[in-house]
Amino acid sequence: MMSAIRSSYNEKNSKFREALGLGLIGFAVVALILFFCLCVVEPKGPEFSINGAYLTRFNYIKTNHTLSYNLPLNITLTNPYKDPFELIDTQVTAYYQKERFGLVTLIDSRTTFRLEAKNTTIFQNAVVQGWKPIVFEEPVLSNTAHQYYSIDVVIAFKQKDREIDYTLSGEVMCNLNVPLSFNEISCNGYKPTKCFQVFLQ
Repeated sequence: MMSAIRSSYNEKNSKFREALGLGLIGFAVVALILFFCLCVVEPKGPEFSINGAYLTRFNYIKTNHTLSYNLPLNITLTNPYKDPFELIDTQVTAYYQKERFGLVTLIDSRTTFRLEAKNTTIFQNAVVQGWKPIVFEEPVLSNTAHQYYSIDVVIAFKQKDREIDYTLSGEVMCNLNVPLSFNEISCNGYKPTKCFQVFLQ
């Protein structure tokens, strides 16, 4: 009788130890997952905004489908994070009616631009200018004073991370409502626009 009781007790004790062991293993696995989630830092991209933009020329000739343009931009770059970052190979591309019509290099591939933590810099008068054969699906607005054009600006950049020896690639999109100004130093009528991140990888 005592032997049967002792055997039953040992069996229950063994099951308890087994359950306790499984519980501790499960807790350790969950703790390990949480640790990795907290340690893995998601990529952090720079913040761009366009605080000044105007067109001094946006002439579209229908007969030969040629666009002549001049688009000065004041681009603000902000580092909101606690660590500095470095940018290389940064280009600004302008679109009208989803058609790309011009670009300008903000930071070339041989230059490294470093921005300290919690800091801001402004690229004054980055000008997208030139002419291009292009066909638009819809009529282009007439080239008159006080006219506004919906222009999308894409800023493509590469961000160097020296800590992990890795280069991130990213893009931001800026949806602008740009006034036509025959005064070549005026951004009157333009509302500063914050860009939003398209991707970062």
